[in-house]
Amino acid sequence: MLENQNKLTELVANQVEKNHGFVFLATLKESGYANQSSLNYLKKEGFEKVSGGIYLSPLYYEDDTYVFQKRFAKGIYSHETALYLHGLSDVTPFIYTMTFPRGYHSKKIKEEPISVVWKERSLWQEDQTTVKSSNGNDIVVYSMERTLCDMFNTRYEADEDVRLQAIVKYMKRADKNIPKLLNLAKKYKVLDKLKTYVEVLL
Repeated sequence: MLENQNKLTELVANQVEKNHGFVFLATLKESGYANQSSLNYLKKEGFEKVSGGIYLSPLYYEDDTYVFQKRFAKGIYSHETALYLHGLSDVTPFIYTMTFPRGYHSKKIKEEPISVVWKERSLWQEDQTTVKSSNGNDIVVYSMERTLCDMFNTRYEADEDVRLQAIVKYMKRADKNIPKLLNLAKKYKVLDKLKTYVEVLL
């Protein structure tokens, strides 16, 4: 009994370290621990439930971006949220914008501070990358160039000040990729708008 408890303690500690504070019941179950046993242990150790099957160590603070992406795995952070995660915006998102493939539905999304954008699956898959969340977890976003193109799409109502700050910050970045930006802008039919900004800021 004690040996089993020690193994569970070790397993949880490994998860906490790997996931920057988070423990997943599904992972514990895969290792042979029944949900109730795991729940009893986590409760005793002061873990907080942040979502179904996801618990947070009392030594860490909650990481919303990571939790939402774990819950809605098809969601890619985009638009204003992606700008913030890339360091192209100073506006902290209180509502997270996520892009989903058309046809994906989850009633639980409506219960969360998430603004949903739908894209055809072929477009949804394009130009994804990863950045670190505030807790150091990997989260999936669109690239800086793809995000800027999305922000200049006439079908998306973006704040002009946010767009301007984003393109100015982007043009100052050492890792900017102007050819990629212009190629994507042409593909997404926003080249005329973006090219004007790029030419002025170069």
